[in-house]
Amino acid sequence: MFLHTGGVAHGDMNLWYSFGNLDRPGDVSAASSFLVPMLEAYNMGQQLTFYFDTSASDLNYSSGFSSTASFPIFRASEANLLIAEAYAREGNLGSALTYLNNAIQYNDNMYSDSVAAYAPADPAVSTQSAMLQTIFNEEYMSLFPEIEAFTFLRRVDYDIKYTTNGTTVQLTPTTGKEFPQRLLYPSTEVEANPNTPPQTVSDLFKATSVNSAPALNNP
Repeated sequence: MFLHTGGVAHGDMNLWYSFGNLDRPGDVSAASSFLVPMLEAYNMGQQLTFYFDTSASDLNYSSGFSSTASFPIFRASEANLLIAEAYAREGNLGSALTYLNNAIQYNDNMYSDSVAAYAPADPAVSTQSAMLQTIFNEEYMSLFPEIEAFTFLRRVDYDIKYTTNGTTVQLTPTTGKEFPQRLLYPSTEVEANPNTPPQTVSDLFKATSVNSAPALNNP
């Protein structure tokens, strides 16, 4: 956890606050966010208001993204969800459920929400594929606003979907038909380092060798 007790610009300050309020105001918006309605569907209202403003169209720079707000690097929810996923892939749904519910309880305590634990007979956790989907969804919500979310999404091939009011909502690209799979080398690196690998814009959508294994997100 990065602590920002001073709130000094370009020093001891939350980087999201610095970027969104001082350095590049207006560049980041929560409008049309996939996460906002997902948090609402999962009854995670306190987490929603912690990170987003009252209109849910921008980040909350007086709470979760204030100048002195600490920045999470690795949380207990992520650790529990990784263990839950490992058990689910083995077919041990009982142990997977225990760690999934541990993560939910952690998030409830952290944000003062009251999301109920899953019961073994719940259709969302009663089969291996359903359990994995529920774990993926929970991890997607738990990882915000960490950069680790990008690594996680590539690992599970962006397989995030949930059902609300009888309708399945799936994560889709905002632009085009492909999700980004890597970050391109910046021009400063290309100009300064003659050993920079050649790249084109299309490389942005080529999965790395780690994330291109067949059926990586399947048990």
